[in-house]
Amino acid sequence: MYGLVIILAFASCWLNGFGFPIQILLSVGVILSCYLIFNTDVINNTGIEKIQCMSDGYWRLVDNKNQTTVCKLAGTSSVLGVLYFLHFRSKKETINIVLANDSMSIEEQRCLRVTLKVYGKQLKEAKL
Repeated sequence: MYGLVIILAFASCWLNGFGFPIQILLSVGVILSCYLIFNTDVINNTGIEKIQCMSDGYWRLVDNKNQTTVCKLAGTSSVLGVLYFLHFRSKKETINIVLANDSMSIEEQRCLRVTLKVYGKQLKEAKL
C-alpha cells in the first residue's frame, strides 16, 4: 500500500506541466519525505495489536507475538481530529503509535477519546 502511494507521488512529480528544475525539486522532496517517514517510525511498525488502559494508570501493550509491555502514557501524546498520536514509555523503550478512527470501532474511539480527555493528566503523570 505504501509503495503504491510512493510510486504515485513520484510519478506526479514528472507527469505535470512544470519545468524540469521544479520536477527535480519535487522528486527530491518526495524522496526526502519517504526517508523521514520510514526512519522516524511515523508508520506503526511496532507490531502492537492491542492497547489497554489499566485501572492504576498504566497501559498494557500486546504485540503480535502475544508479549505484553507495561508502559505509561507520555505527556507528548495528543489527539488531533481523527488521529491519535500516542507515545508510551516503558523502562526499556519508547513506543510511538499513530491510530486513526478507521482502525477502531466507534465504541473504542469513544472510550479512548473520553479516557484521554478526562483522565489524560493523571495517566501522563503515572510513575514507572
